Amino acid sequence: PLMSVGPSTFIDELITLAGGENIFNDATTSWPMISSEAVIEKNPDVIFFPDMYMGVGNFYETIESVEGRPGWDSITAVQNDALYEIDADIISRSGPRLVDALEAISKMVHPEIFGEP
Repeated sequence: PLMSVGPSTFIDELITLAGGENIFNDATTSWPMISSEAVIEKNPDVIFFPDMYMGVGNFYETIESVEGRPGWDSITAVQNDALYEIDADIISRSGPRLVDALEAISKMVHPEIFGEP
């Protein structure tokens, strides 16, 4: 299984502040374990994940390994090259670095505002 961000977490709040929508904001836990099929069904426009091993099974992934998951080629984020690694130091715990995390997520969700492709 995969781990995602559920409601009432600081990362969920960052996604909202950046103008995005957490596809698992309807989860019943803050850090839900999810299936690959659930991600395919939710069909996110953007996917980001920390750039380090987080101690959850074989969590560490690369953009290429995520793109290559069975069935994920049908996900909008994969089709539009909107998969991003985010620095785990700025996203893994609350604190002053969350400002940097908000900026990074904002660039992922709305690259056009920041003059990025």
